[in-house]
Amino acid sequence: MNNIKTIAIAVVSILNIFSALAQTNEKAKLDFEIKDAVNKAPIGSVSCRVYSPEDKLRTYAISNYNGQLSVSAYADEHLTFSIMGYKSVTKRVSECQIGSLNEIFLSEEAVEIKEISVKAPPIRAHNDTIEYSVRSFTAKGDEHLEDVLRKMPGIDVSENGSVMYQGKAINKLYIDGKDLLGENYQIATRNMPLEAVTAVEVFEAHQPVKLLRGRQPSDEAALNLKIDKSHKSVPFGEAKVGLGLPWAKWDNQLFLTELLENDQFLVSGKMNNVGTILSNETQPSVKYTEIDAFEPDIQPVTTVTKISESMPQNRYVNNKSYNISSNIHHNLSDDAMIRLNVALYSDSLHYETYHNNTYGGNNIVTEEESRALRQKNKAILPSLKYELNSANIYLSDELKYLLSPTEGSSTITNNGARLIEQTKQKPWYVQNYLSTAIPLRKNVLQVKSYIRYSTLTEDFQSYADSVEVYNAAEKFKTQSFINKNIISTSIELGRNTLNIRAKAYYKHNTYDNAGRTTSNNLQLEFSPSYSIAYNYNKDYVTIEIPIKWEAVKLNGGERKNMRKMVKISPNLFYKQHIGDNWQFVLSGAINSNVADGGFRSAHDIRTSYNTIDNPTNDIFFSSSRSVASRLSYRNMATMVFSNMIFSYTHYKNENFTDIDYSDSFIITSVEQENNDKKMLIASGALDKTFTDIGLTLKSGVTYNSIKFLLAQSGIKTSNKSNSCAANLGFDFNKFDWLRFQNNVQGTIFWEANSYHNSNKLKRINYAATAFFFLPRSIEAKLKFESLTTELSPSRYKSSNFFDGEASYTISKNWKASLAVTNILDVTEYSTSQNSGISNYQNSLPLRGREFMLSVKWKF
Repeated sequence: MNNIKTIAIAVVSILNIFSALAQTNEKAKLDFEIKDAVNKAPIGSVSCRVYSPEDKLRTYAISNYNGQLSVSAYADEHLTFSIMGYKSVTKRVSECQIGSLNEIFLSEEAVEIKEISVKAPPIRAHNDTIEYSVRSFTAKGDEHLEDVLRKMPGIDVSENGSVMYQGKAINKLYIDGKDLLGENYQIATRNMPLEAVTAVEVFEAHQPVKLLRGRQPSDEAALNLKIDKSHKSVPFGEAKVGLGLPWAKWDNQLFLTELLENDQFLVSGKMNNVGTILSNETQPSVKYTEIDAFEPDIQPVTTVTKISESMPQNRYVNNKSYNISSNIHHNLSDDAMIRLNVALYSDSLHYETYHNNTYGGNNIVTEEESRALRQKNKAILPSLKYELNSANIYLSDELKYLLSPTEGSSTITNNGARLIEQTKQKPWYVQNYLSTAIPLRKNVLQVKSYIRYSTLTEDFQSYADSVEVYNAAEKFKTQSFINKNIISTSIELGRNTLNIRAKAYYKHNTYDNAGRTTSNNLQLEFSPSYSIAYNYNKDYVTIEIPIKWEAVKLNGGERKNMRKMVKISPNLFYKQHIGDNWQFVLSGAINSNVADGGFRSAHDIRTSYNTIDNPTNDIFFSSSRSVASRLSYRNMATMVFSNMIFSYTHYKNENFTDIDYSDSFIITSVEQENNDKKMLIASGALDKTFTDIGLTLKSGVTYNSIKFLLAQSGIKTSNKSNSCAANLGFDFNKFDWLRFQNNVQGTIFWEANSYHNSNKLKRINYAATAFFFLPRSIEAKLKFESLTTELSPSRYKSSNFFDGEASYTISKNWKASLAVTNILDVTEYSTSQNSGISNYQNSLPLRGREFMLSVKWKF
């Protein structure tokens, strides 16, 4: 209770500080209505520019169709109202009235026009909607929407296609206001032809449920793609066929969509063997759009080696990959829809790695291992959703299914011993999520129900030529049933809201491995929260005090174990706009829950040819205390977007994992002992666009620090793992004949503990691309990529790559290209990394030089 009291005092102090800052700010919000001086009719699209005393443009706003607009300005600033055909009016802020509607009258003015070029502003804002003009950010060489999203200030696109706005992942992507793709929206951003989209809208503080707008504030952001009129109600897309050398290289793609008034259809299909693993594109970019609809997947016991090298996949993976996605959205009425999404993929891949690892401890072990890996992944992911989303009622039901078998085999040489390792995994689940909200007089009642049944079967075998102890065979099966039910209501108390939420959660797991173990988890939670909204409901503070009762029962053969707990877990969320351009978010939480015990078994299990796990049937609780903040800035007039994010979490666990390395085996076991883990993340980003000179700048810096208990080969120590990364990129496209892109990223890694302080090892990735636009519809592209790794202090290894492509635009719809990858025929890439008291060195054979001739058809 002392901790809770301390946190509460700190929170109140912070709120008082920010409230004081907000109250002492001299900036005032002004409301205007612009009218014609003669007929008094409202005038839309009038520009109101705010100038500082030094006559520097600070911000602007544009009147709506009713002639109304709002801006915030300081007392010593002045405003200019202008639109073509009318005489401009300048007014000082000190002459305006605060809290009432100021009328501005514009008089018509004759304008003699010899030549006119009308250009829409690149970014404009209206309330909580930011609109980016796609044409303003498009340059020669851009083909798909993702190419332009990467240049828009404030928007970032990760390698897996997920989109972030001001440092936070979006929760929805709409196409003309319709949620066609759900969690797999990267199908649209990566494949949508650029000319089909006129604007990208960002809905800040987006509440997708209409009934809850104005009742439940949100800190999420969503994107909406505004489709060009010429692409509506007609099928459009593109197809690509590519063949290459060495012989039998292929890369084929199809994207087809039709966007009608009440129906949307989208089909995407790809197949290639040029190193691009397509399962990454089919898997969801958003893991969940609502926390109540999320449950983590069953974690496998065995390991099918994942593609996790720091090198781009197409440099080293040999593959045969296929995927197809079919998506249908049908409007049943203005407020109701039904949606069907089906995705299938198949990946067959192989590559090789060479490792030289040194595991520290009282017994230092050195391991030399080479692996030739083969893997097959298949999946089918259908989902069906119905939604009724009106201002009077909300009802949504989504049914999902997943079947994703994976097979992996490795031919391994370990310290001279040769063996084969084979692993099969077959996860599948079916789940249903029902959510509804109905009004009760001035209040709202919400009911949510989540049910999921999942199974994971695993089969592991290893065969050794000479070391008999490496011969092993294991079978595992995990079954899980989850049911979660939530009922909540919002009660308006004046302008503020009291939320009351009750939750019942039940989870039953069964573990089979030459015996059966079962676990049952029951949670009952009561969560009152109080929200105070102000500043036209743009800012708010929410304090929640959940009271949770939890009971866990474990039954493993003759042993039974049971634990219960009652915990109060307060949390706070505070959002404050500071002027027109700044926004501050602060959150803090205390949580307690059952630690994930992994697979439960009454005896030791083999999870790889040289790894033995000693599972625990004990029940452990864990708790955490966290604080996070985000400070963001955006200025549409200067096109500067920036954000700073800070997060600190302190975990308290009742157990730790001990790892013991020997010349033959790696043995892991779970031990009972208090174990603290501290995680700090700090990051910042700054984006700036100069439209007049065709330059886009994007930069960022991130620092991560994790402090945890390291127990390895007889040594126990507190270890601190650190990494710091910075990146700077720009895109210059001022000239008609040349475009240049550049990106550099540097990372430093280091470890610190009482036994060993590692060297600070550095990694630098540099990429530069030049586009040349030649006469007669010829385009050439040359890309240079350099990956430099510090293997040991002052000993660097660089891998440099050149890729080239030449294309010829045959007509508006046809384009032919010839591409060459890895022109220098680089054959190997090496990395080195310290972790705790161990060192890992890795060498990766690469794909050689390849040629690809392709033809693209747009329709």
